[in-house]
Amino acid sequence: MYKTDLNPDPFDSPEGQELFRCIKVLAQQNFPLSWKETSYITQATGFILENGWTTLAQAHAMCPGGVQRILSENGIIR
Repeated sequence: MYKTDLNPDPFDSPEGQELFRCIKVLAQQNFPLSWKETSYITQATGFILENGWTTLAQAHAMCPGGVQRILSENGIIR
């Protein structure tokens, strides 16, 4: 069988799934009563993956202001 998807969805990768889980935990910690809206978690995860970063630490190291902004705008952090 040949691999037909040359551009796989980064959310499907183990790194993408782990990043989503990390951002979800961050949202749960900061907003324990209202974190259940996962579209914001997905949007923040997508921003980080789209920039080629696979961990929060890597994203913070490369672009701390942008990551802080996207996480706060999406209700992940205060």
